[in-house]
Amino acid sequence: MISNPSLSRRSRLGALALAATAVLALAACQKKEAKEAGATQVAAKVNGDEITVHQVEFAMRQRRGDTSDAASRMTLDRLIDQQLEVQKAEQMKLDRDPQVVQTLEAVRREILARKYLETISEQAAKPSEADIKKYYDGHASQFAERKSYTFQRMDIQAPPERRAEIVAKAESAQTAAELTDWLKAKNVKFTSNPMTAESDRLPPQLLEKIVKLKEGQSIALPVGMGVAALTLQSAQPAPKTLETARAQIEQQLGAETRRNAMSNAAKDLRKDAKIEYKGKFAESPASAAAQGASAAMATAASAPAAASAPAAGASK
Repeated sequence: MISNPSLSRRSRLGALALAATAVLALAACQKKEAKEAGATQVAAKVNGDEITVHQVEFAMRQRRGDTSDAASRMTLDRLIDQQLEVQKAEQMKLDRDPQVVQTLEAVRREILARKYLETISEQAAKPSEADIKKYYDGHASQFAERKSYTFQRMDIQAPPERRAEIVAKAESAQTAAELTDWLKAKNVKFTSNPMTAESDRLPPQLLEKIVKLKEGQSIALPVGMGVAALTLQSAQPAPKTLETARAQIEQQLGAETRRNAMSNAAKDLRKDAKIEYKGKFAESPASAAAQGASAAMATAASAPAAASAPAAGASK
């Protein structure tokens, strides 16, 4: 295999920049906290540079793993190795390499922008009792009229040109046996297995079709290498009271409120800013796409931060 020295060098520089960002930023933060507290909690000194207990604890939280003393010591040793590498990189003036500088700045921008949106998310109002009750009443199929469905699922192998025919037959069949016999007669391969699902766990578009089924009837849709057919076997009431559903509703409404808060904050920033496209960007219709960038950033920020640097049946 032919290696690409330039690509390999860029990868090493990127990893180095991320590690350096985490170490330097955290060190600065911890030193400031220690100074304000009037004392430092030093875990180790590496050629005069301090690694604090707070840095070790932060690195362990990032991994969310073993919290024993042995794991803490291993984490500290990784931080020591990392600090030695950072010191050597600085001696070699790698921190002045243009790619390193650009990567450090990109990571800094990403972390600050994400933290801003996370702050907006945390400040979003929690759903009120009236909001919770309204959501409960407006989603009867998930709560008051919730049901537990039992299906016979058939995974049917079919090329694209035959899928429409199979979907049509599956949805016109009145029993699972009728569909099975037809598939066998057409020499269509399939597997069949039981399946259970509650109405509040089904996608709304799918649930809308399922609630109209009678026992023995099926719905079908193209998936993967063929068609998936669900034949309704039974539908049993499984209601949730408001009190039982409260935590679930609070979580759903809270997530929606936070997403909206971040999206609106990003839109407001763009609305209030003076933005001028220059050069080739001024000549292209890029502004429409750019308008969605802030909303995309808000969505990304709702996921766990990715910018944190490492601390070191029958068938036929």
